[in-house]
Amino acid sequence: MASQPDLDEALLKAAEEGTMDEILSLLDRNANVNTVDDDTWTPLHYASAYGHHQCVELLLDRHANINAVDDDTWTPLHHASAYGHHQCIELLLDRHANINAVDDTTPSCVCLWPSSMHRAPS
Repeated sequence: MASQPDLDEALLKAAEEGTMDEILSLLDRNANVNTVDDDTWTPLHYASAYGHHQCVELLLDRHANINAVDDDTWTPLHHASAYGHHQCIELLLDRHANINAVDDTTPSCVCLWPSSMHRAPS
């Protein structure tokens, strides 16, 4: 039986690689959906940064902290926005990620969105 730190480390790696079956298996074995690495990245940060939208959805369904902040005060929405992962951005927004989250350098996640993602005010 794997230890909790081993399960959590494997979950971080699976989220980075986008391996859905592995993420599901690890979560079913009680890996911590909100575990953090040395930079305080969660599995949701990794899935969002690498554009694994199906993994993002699975992690959110398993109650991942949508507004978790890393060492740079970036949320998963910051990461998805910075790398132009439109499907992740839309999914995070649909699940009520904080669009006004700020980091040390940008006033909000909106500043990081690729120009094609900017929405007209309603």
